[in-house]
Amino acid sequence: MALQLHSKSPLRLSLSKPTRCRFILALALALAACGDDADKANRPALWEVTGPGNAHGFVFGTVHALPDGLAWKTPAIDAAVARSDSLVLEIVDPADEAAARAALTLSFALEANNGYEPANGADRALRAAAGERPVTGLETLAGQLGLFDALAPREQRALLEAVVAEGGDEDASRRLIAAWASGDVTALDRLAHEGMMANPRLREPLLAARNRAWAGQVAAMLRAGRRPFVAVGAAHVVGIDGLPALLQAEGFELRRVQ
Repeated sequence: MALQLHSKSPLRLSLSKPTRCRFILALALALAACGDDADKANRPALWEVTGPGNAHGFVFGTVHALPDGLAWKTPAIDAAVARSDSLVLEIVDPADEAAARAALTLSFALEANNGYEPANGADRALRAAAGERPVTGLETLAGQLGLFDALAPREQRALLEAVVAEGGDEDASRRLIAAWASGDVTALDRLAHEGMMANPRLREPLLAARNRAWAGQVAAMLRAGRRPFVAVGAAHVVGIDGLPALLQAEGFELRRVQ
């Protein structure tokens, strides 16, 4: 290949036309490969659940609003959905999901005011992937809002103030997305103890108690022979009070798939 360096800045390469075409093609292929590697780096945490009586299911942490173009689905996730007989979400009715976002965020989710779109949420994509499989919910909108009503007035004020303050924290949103997409459960657990969830009077009813209730429901499904793909907010699947740890305490084996 004939290559010349011109003395004038900026530095330029002088290539013959055929060589220039081959160079551009090689560059395009290299950039495409870099893009593929970036997508492959996105591997949100997924657990396989097994137990007595051929119990089998999956637990997956979601983010309810994502930026456009974020590629997060993997062959492992697709295979897990295909091996499941049902999809289990926090709330089953999409209208209730929208109402819950408008009324109060009780799960570890992102809001659209930071440039993230609820229509891009992982749970919505999983609904589409589930096809004809039944979709059930672990809670209802009334049940979620009842958690707020049950709080003491001081905790209600603290929660509302935290929702307002944290809703505009774009840096926290980016850190959450990065940790979730890469499957960094250590970082997710750390984030799940910040902000409003650092307050034990809020963390217990809004996260820990709900996780315990969900673990009981999922355990009952598994023991009844169902094969659920359980998809709940990312904060609910990490740490010692997360759904995988609680299912282990129920006697099931949890294996990190990705």
